[in-house]
Amino acid sequence: MIHPALAVIVVPVSLVLAAGGCGASSSGSNSASKFHGVEKAVATAVEDFQKAAEKSDEGKICRDLITVQLRDQIAKANAATAKDCPQAVSDGLKETDSSDLTVTAVTLSGATNATATVKQKTADKKSKLTTISLVKSNNRWRISKLGA
Repeated sequence: MIHPALAVIVVPVSLVLAAGGCGASSSGSNSASKFHGVEKAVATAVEDFQKAAEKSDEGKICRDLITVQLRDQIAKANAATAKDCPQAVSDGLKETDSSDLTVTAVTLSGATNATATVKQKTADKKSKLTTISLVKSNNRWRISKLGA
């Protein structure tokens, strides 16, 4: 059972994250390589998120890979337990099943907004599509919403 205060990070993480807390890993595919230019940068941001999750690098996720607004949402949702973003993300990673992400499409909306359509393959070998929203901030693509 997911604690309600963790739902803002746990539920989205379990929908799209490519790692579990217990040594789960992806197939190592590089789906960003099939894109070029800005689309490749967006797909690479999703892959960076996957790699950080696989390594349980919650600090990198909170510091470099998500927007300040998403980080603030996570902190607000976890205020009752006084957990900061890395602690909440760590809890979220522990709740996920092993899965693999493949970026199948990137859609740009202006110069600073994008969505990545992602195929998620879970430990039970099922696949589903989900969308990740990204924003360009400080010359870097960051995830602004998971499982949109």
